This record gives sequence, C-alpha cells and structure tokens, in this order.
Amino acid sequence: MGDCNAASAPDAESLTRMTEAKRKQTFAGSLLAARAAIVFAGPLANLLSADLVFSALAYCVGDTFVAPRIGAVLPGGAVAAAGLSPGDLARSVNDRPIGAFDELFVFVSLRPGEPIRFGVERAGHEITLIATPIATAVETPFGSQRLGRLGAVASSDAENFRLIRPGARKNSAFAPV
Repeated sequence: MGDCNAASAPDAESLTRMTEAKRKQTFAGSLLAARAAIVFAGPLANLLSADLVFSALAYCVGDTFVAPRIGAVLPGGAVAAAGLSPGDLARSVNDRPIGAFDELFVFVSLRPGEPIRFGVERAGHEITLIATPIATAVETPFGSQRLGRLGAVASSDAENFRLIRPGARKNSAFAPV
C-alpha cells in the first residue's frame, strides 16, 4: 500500500491524503526495522525454499556410488607401470580404506610424484602394488595446478554403480536399488 512502482517508491500524493494511521500501514511509513525485516524476508524465503527443494531431491533420488574398480589402464601411465589391470578393485591407499572411485581420485590428485601403496583385490586375492602418480599441470580458474594422475579409468560395468538412497539404508555402506 502506498507504492507507485516496482521499486517501492512511495506515491507522495496518496501518502499526503492518507490519515496518519493509514500511512503507518504503508511500507514507506513503516519503521526502519520493519522495512529491513521485509526486505530481508524475501531472500531468506528464497534460500530456505531452495534448501528444501534440493534436500528433498537428494533424499528421494539419492546419490550415485561408483566402486573403485579399474575399467581401463592407459598405456604409459603410473598404473600400467605398477601392474594394475582392468577389473582390479582398489580397497585401500597407503593403508587407508577407500570405498568409492571419487575417494581414490582425490587421494591421488593431491599426491603428484609421491609413491602410493594400493591394497588391491584381484580375482578374490589381496595384493599390494605401489604406483607413483604422474604430476600433470592442469589449468583451473585459480591458475595452473599440479595434480597427480594414475592413468586409469573407472569401470563402466553396470555392477560397478549403485544408487544410494538415504532412506533405504539397512546396516550397510550402500543399498543397491
């Protein structure tokens, strides 16, 4: 009430014709604290709505889990030199258990040129192999960074992927769908 356009500019004519009680009900006639609360409430409602929508999506749809299984070994890469082969399942890196390919990717990326000990499951047997990630310069929005690369690709076999639904977990690391 009392606004003459979308920018909430007060309509001077209509404000002067209003009684004092009516003028206090307009946005322009409200106290500064009340106007600040109104202006703050819009973006807050947007933020809370977006949080609610994305939380509901994550809960209902879930997240994709990719097992740390080697799908392909690139020639000349650190993995090829270490003896890893397609089908190998990485169970640990430097004695730290890993459960997903993205964990393996992050661990290796942060250690260019450092030897890493891999606990690998191959054909039902546990073996240990050592690979040294090759330092690779990668352009990022923050400039050039050196990241470690193994020269391996995740397996694209259907059994290597699982959909994790938070509501479906039953005492296990992930619940296949």
